[in-house]
Amino acid sequence: GQVAPTTGEPRGTTVTDEPASAFVFCLQNHDQVGNRPFGDRLHHEINAGRYAVASALLLFAPEPPLLFMGQEFAASTPFLYFTDHPEELGNLVTEGRRAEFAGFRAFHDPDLRETIPDPQAPATFHGSKLRLDERWTNAGIYLLYQTMLALRREDPVLATGDRTHTRSAGLTAQTIAVHRWWGAQHRLLLANFGAATDLTLVDEEFLARLPARGWHLELTTSQRRFGGTGERPTLHGTGAARALRLSARSAAIWSFTG
Repeated sequence: GQVAPTTGEPRGTTVTDEPASAFVFCLQNHDQVGNRPFGDRLHHEINAGRYAVASALLLFAPEPPLLFMGQEFAASTPFLYFTDHPEELGNLVTEGRRAEFAGFRAFHDPDLRETIPDPQAPATFHGSKLRLDERWTNAGIYLLYQTMLALRREDPVLATGDRTHTRSAGLTAQTIAVHRWWGAQHRLLLANFGAATDLTLVDEEFLARLPARGWHLELTTSQRRFGGTGERPTLHGTGAARALRLSARSAAIWSFTG
């Protein structure tokens, strides 16, 4: 893990031999969101395409995913820090909550710290409640989560939850590849967080080891049913020139045997 500044030694121990069930993966959780001054969620900070890519990457991994309330339909509501203490303690909590942000440049001004929602105010609690009708107004991302979760249950490779038959690599600064297999069945996820990109298969060691033929596109986050642009990734060229074009801010899953 990361080097601890106090000891100069790596934190933790190796997890290479641990099963997927020993982990929980998440994009965000109540600590990360609730401890922000205004409770803004990941999808409030990045565009919808990148959020769909991150979601597909999370749900393709063999480790159990943690879905933080409302992330599956990109909830518009924040998750604020709220409390319900007796008045004396509540006042201390409110003061302490705002004081802890004094070290942040954005909140050096005491007047700005006063804009941080009061944890004791009923409006802070009620403002954090989900609007469940957003499952339908944000139907595209909601369907992506449903579809990916169905694949985790039903696909013969993804349903194994096996880490030992999983490998991953960064292909570019914006593109991640994850390959999972079970027996002769293979699944490949390419997650592109950046602009449209071309990958020449023989030039990418990770991709060059895969069969050159027989790829079947299972889904892409850019499909219109998921709220995407409708663009599809394409395989083109032959031999050493065979290349894969990924559309901008999209993830795609292929299946093949070999």
